[in-house]
Amino acid sequence: MPIGQAVVLASPWICPTERSFSEHLRILQMQGYTRLMVDQKPTTIADLLDFGFEPQPSHQIWLVIDRFHIQQEESFWHRVADSIQTAFFEGHGQCMIWSEEQGTQAFDHRFSLDGIDFMEPSVGLFGFNNPQGACPKCEGFGKVLGVDSDLVHQIQYRVMLSKYRGTTVCPSCEGGRLRPEATYVRVGGFTMAQWVSTPLEDLQPMMEQLSISPLQQKIADRLLNEITSRLKAMNRLGLGYLTLNRGAGTLSGGEFQRMNLATSLGSPLVGSTYVLDEPSIGLHSKDTQALLQVLIELRDLGNTVMVVEHDEDVVKLADWVIDVGPLAGVYGGHIQYSGPYEQFEQADSLTAQYIRGLERIDLPTIRRPWQKSVNLNGVFIHNLKNIQ
Repeated sequence: MPIGQAVVLASPWICPTERSFSEHLRILQMQGYTRLMVDQKPTTIADLLDFGFEPQPSHQIWLVIDRFHIQQEESFWHRVADSIQTAFFEGHGQCMIWSEEQGTQAFDHRFSLDGIDFMEPSVGLFGFNNPQGACPKCEGFGKVLGVDSDLVHQIQYRVMLSKYRGTTVCPSCEGGRLRPEATYVRVGGFTMAQWVSTPLEDLQPMMEQLSISPLQQKIADRLLNEITSRLKAMNRLGLGYLTLNRGAGTLSGGEFQRMNLATSLGSPLVGSTYVLDEPSIGLHSKDTQALLQVLIELRDLGNTVMVVEHDEDVVKLADWVIDVGPLAGVYGGHIQYSGPYEQFEQADSLTAQYIRGLERIDLPTIRRPWQKSVNLNGVFIHNLKNIQ
């Protein structure tokens, strides 16, 4: 707008029904407002009261927040900013500017499109563990019970139906666990439910190849680096088959510990003590080597890593070995050796004898014949695909 142009800043105003129009006009006067615009024609509240004006449904009424002439001074723009904030507040997210030269220009800072108001995105909206983001039907679990026992009044029928009751995929969120409003927001063309249901080994390249605008990149640069760093750590630890929406209760002990390790490695702490209980359990030998490398990195960052472990490769990596024995249970509990690994190989403990090869556990030459068996066909659960 050119310097010196007269501008009116106004907010849409709808007269509530609990009071008369004249009563609301007097309330506006008490709040310090003096002018309205009726069908884009400016008028004073006093004139409307004098004439006994009564609005019709077809009338468009705007509350005038401020009037000014465009200036260049910094103080003027401070005043405009304050007035715009007031206009959005009074107009519940809407306001407009009007001038004789350019007419009306409407503005809306609500989260809306095509006349539909949407829930404004927040952190809680994208978390199925948060009441704000959880699917209202399944409450964020992604599954619902097939039979509602509360609707079955006779106890014998409840007992009978309980045999056939089970969980099914929630028909509302289709297992995504999020409320519908969360699925309206997409990043890279995918919803949050699609992101968290993607295996980590596929999720990492998707994040690295994410195409966003330069402004979005500047805003999210640190966040994207943190996410990519943690994904790399989890994939290094052999967790690439997991998805982010897996429940903690479905993880094995080794998976849970490696997940925590990946979190620590992704955002490394210094001067901390890590206590791990058999982190290599369930790992393939190639994944054990990746785990060892992570333990070395944590140590080299200045941390202390204490590991309760029976894997020979992990024991050989230790700077300091503590052997507790001589046997398990009530026959143990005594320190058999405490010192560097190089000297541990020459110790007299039972564990050291096995490591040196003096003792060994041979495979049985004769096995008991089996009589009964359990056949598993077409098993699909988590990372198991059509197991026979």
